[in-house]
Amino acid sequence: MCLSHAQVATWLLTCLLPRQDVNAIIGDLEEEYASRSSASSGAHRWYWVQIMRSMPALVWLPIRRDGWLSTFGIALATCAMQAGLEVTTGVAVRRLSPPDAPGSAVWALVVTLPSLMFLSYLATRIRPGAATAVPAVAAIAIVVQLLFTTTAGRELPLGVQVASLFVGPSIAFMGGALSMKTRRR
Repeated sequence: MCLSHAQVATWLLTCLLPRQDVNAIIGDLEEEYASRSSASSGAHRWYWVQIMRSMPALVWLPIRRDGWLSTFGIALATCAMQAGLEVTTGVAVRRLSPPDAPGSAVWALVVTLPSLMFLSYLATRIRPGAATAVPAVAAIAIVVQLLFTTTAGRELPLGVQVASLFVGPSIAFMGGALSMKTRRR
């Protein structure tokens, strides 16, 4: 199944919009998109521009509604629990496997990525604004961690750095989006 650009943008918007606003806003966008699609070739670009222009306000809206201090407190606590789990998993993997065993990093990822999704899911159940706050805090934590490893002389390959900046916050966002979706049912 291949999703169109508009379907991906609509899904992203659906994850960020408050439940009561989803149908009206997406309906208006899709109606305008349909009329632009028949009139010109720039409809995809117009749709994405509308989505991207809306993102900052849509990301901040649930955080503001839930109280930004408590929402970021939950996000920080979630990321602290995740960091503790990552450290514990790393120690366990190093103790249980030989030092140069292939796949030890894979085992760490098998534990940490689903746990990040689950913790983000739980945080969003507590505070819906955490759906966007946890990925933001996770991204900041990853940047700090990458800066620390670089200044400590243990620079990671660029591909690993870019992947970690994308994968961690994306997994956290998916956990929050899943929580919001199950909450809407």
